Amino acid sequence: FRKPKIKNIDIRYNALKSDIINDLEDKTINLAIDIPYPGSSFEGASSEFKIKEYSNNSLNLFLVNHQKGYLSNLIFRKAIAYAINRDNAQGQAFQGRSVSINSAATTSSSRYNPNIEGYDFRKRKMKKILKKLEKEKRFKLEETRTRKELMYKTDDGKWEKIELVIIYNYNDSESEEITALENIQQSLRDELGIKVKLRKVQRTNWKSKLRKPKQWDLAYDKIIIEEGESLDSYYASYGFLNK
Repeated sequence: FRKPKIKNIDIRYNALKSDIINDLEDKTINLAIDIPYPGSSFEGASSEFKIKEYSNNSLNLFLVNHQKGYLSNLIFRKAIAYAINRDNAQGQAFQGRSVSINSAATTSSSRYNPNIEGYDFRKRKMKKILKKLEKEKRFKLEETRTRKELMYKTDDGKWEKIELVIIYNYNDSESEEITALENIQQSLRDELGIKVKLRKVQRTNWKSKLRKPKQWDLAYDKIIIEEGESLDSYYASYGFLNK
């Protein structure tokens, strides 16, 4: 078998299959790569490609702002974690290109600990954590056959419905990730009776927004961790955050 010598590579956009076949037969070209177009017709269709870069040093984090009154409560933060089905959200956002971690380091780091147990969604765990939460003086769950609402007692003694704001970097989030966030929004509504607002933030304002904890409760963020490093330096920059 002799490898063909390719002297020139001609990249064509919106090329017709018939033109490619004719050029091959006429030996105008000696190599053609046909990439299917995701539509009903291949003729003259323009293919749109997204080149995505993935790295095992990349972390996608769901951050909790524990400066907020109700979020300073550890049991409530656990309840939020148990209410989110990470496996489903992860599958929707990355289609099998990611793994869940509970360690403060990436899987490629020597500091990664695979034995740390996470707060993954389970109906049984949700029931237990809600019972614990109701024993807290500042929380109560109002539940009927059709709905549930989690209430919080403010410093002035009044009960208010808990509402959370989730912010995310709109420019750097794929549509699948936003869909996953919308499903997380629904899960918190169904499991905890919490109203959640999704608020998009432009890339240019993202870092400054993170440093304004009064304007959000949860944040979906992405960072790159270099080899041998952990999340220590990241949290040092945003001391009010809790993963």
